[in-house]
Amino acid sequence: MQKKNVIALSIIFVFLFLTGIPADASVEKQQPPISPPGTPKTVRVVLKRIPVIATMYYAPEKGQERYVRGSYKKDVQLNGKGEETFSGTKPDLGTAAADWQILKKGTNFRLLECDDILLGRYHHIPAQNIIFEVQDTGSGVKGRRIDLFAGRGDHGRKIAEKFGSRKMVIEVIQCIPQK
Repeated sequence: MQKKNVIALSIIFVFLFLTGIPADASVEKQQPPISPPGTPKTVRVVLKRIPVIATMYYAPEKGQERYVRGSYKKDVQLNGKGEETFSGTKPDLGTAAADWQILKKGTNFRLLECDDILLGRYHHIPAQNIIFEVQDTGSGVKGRRIDLFAGRGDHGRKIAEKFGSRKMVIEVIQCIPQK
């Protein structure tokens, strides 16, 4: 058994050497799966930790019980309609907006120490267990600011308001599929 572990770690370090990932990057196995069944298992390689200011945005819906800025139209001006990110995808659980000069489009990261926020309308997952992907950007996310998609309608608004604006640390990660 130990020989298999040594071989597996050797393969990972050779991969890290060939891909140019820093030798001091840490490797950890993925926590309980948050992806659909049938998705290949992965190993997460932590590339770096970055302090950020994090906020959440949501997709307003007509007929909500309340709006952050008082009306559907004003909340759409603030957040957009939630139909399409800057990269062309539909915002969903795990979508993040960032300054692409700091975190490039497609960058994966997770939040550290954020177990008080549950995301997902039907399956409530602690935000710190979600792998976020940078798919959006905007005028309000310059420098080390990130904006996380909280959901749609009143449900998303309530999560975004509870989250507020926070100083926190994120781990930028690379997910390597296991065979």
